[in-house]
Amino acid sequence: MQFSKQIIEADTDKDKPRIIFSTNNYHTFRAGLFAKQAHLKADGIGAKTSKYFLPNATIREFIAILSMKRHQLLFVTICSLLFAILAVLLNHLN
Repeated sequence: MQFSKQIIEADTDKDKPRIIFSTNNYHTFRAGLFAKQAHLKADGIGAKTSKYFLPNATIREFIAILSMKRHQLLFVTICSLLFAILAVLLNHLN
């Protein structure tokens, strides 16, 4: 999206052009995140994906989004561990 932004800005005289991008339907959300990071006003259109490939692709996209947001993943992991420890301690006291 960053490289596309450079081409878009060179090709138009508009200050904040609105664009549409096309990708696979499972990838549209993450592509939208990349567009937002590049400060593009963009909407995505997702193309159909074969049903046999969709579960694998969805899991891969989920992992990719989590890796993009590492600090949030770390926070959720720490909170989950603290909650689990608290649950074990409270269960042990009873």
